[in-house]
Amino acid sequence: MIQNRSSKPSRARVRDLTAILRKRILGGTWELGARIPTKLELCHELGASDGTIQKTLDNLTAHGFLRSRGCRGTFIVDRPPHLFRIGLVTATRRGSSIWLDALSTMAEQFAREEQRWLHVYSDCHLDRGKPSRALQELEDDIDHARLAGLILVCGPDALRSTPALQQPGLARVILGAPFPGYRFPAIVSPPPPPRAIG
Repeated sequence: MIQNRSSKPSRARVRDLTAILRKRILGGTWELGARIPTKLELCHELGASDGTIQKTLDNLTAHGFLRSRGCRGTFIVDRPPHLFRIGLVTATRRGSSIWLDALSTMAEQFAREEQRWLHVYSDCHLDRGKPSRALQELEDDIDHARLAGLILVCGPDALRSTPALQQPGLARVILGAPFPGYRFPAIVSPPPPPRAIG
């Protein structure tokens, strides 16, 4: 049954429906590139108003799972974030490392070109138990399955007891020293500093 079209969508309802449809995408109910049911069909199936379904589809589009093709319908993207987007996580602030600044600039360029496969989370840390803004963004992306994996360029203390280290099924690679007590699929140590010739 379709609810009144003029009813304002509640945030909780939109959040719940977003989770339901995202779960279908993550679980492979709809294939990559496939057209999803129409808004009207989703209204009937989920018992939601037109406005609530539209807000739900807008959320999934903004998060990189869907794309609209106007009259042709709404489609699952070919490269959804849970399969293709990588997060580069560091505890240092932007401007403190030429290498990090170069990666951040590259990630911003990719985002402008709609190639959102790399996202840099700089300055991720806990301050008296409270997560930094970047760490909050990272946790939100992990909670909403917007990452395929992480490249960790910071020590374990910056991320201890966070989803970055705790979330099962999230691929992780470390650039640097191993994290004691954590097992990851690969550890890549930086090359030794060049020796002075003389």
